[in-house]
Amino acid sequence: MPAVAKRLLVLVAVCLVLAPLGVWGPRWVRAGAAWGEWGLEQVEAMVGYRPRGMSRLAERWRAPLPDYALPARGGEGALGYVASGAVGAAATVGAAWLVARAIRRRAKPV
Repeated sequence: MPAVAKRLLVLVAVCLVLAPLGVWGPRWVRAGAAWGEWGLEQVEAMVGYRPRGMSRLAERWRAPLPDYALPARGGEGALGYVASGAVGAAATVGAAWLVARAIRRRAKPV
């Protein structure tokens, strides 16, 4: 495995370990929801109205793990948060790998 790939995997692992701080940190300082994880009501309280696009999409999209809770775990959020981070990281690494592979194929002389 190339050194760059090893460094990337270490960076992803560190991010996975630090990811729960995004949920726990605001709770520790009583700051409310984590950055960017606001519901329609919270956005309306912050800006004074409900953005039309956000309202429309909120009706169409339902999160696979609402509030990061795993149904089998009785709604415990921490494990679901870590699982969501792991799936997201794996999807990101996979997409980056596919893009890098496509770039390498185009860069090869014919």
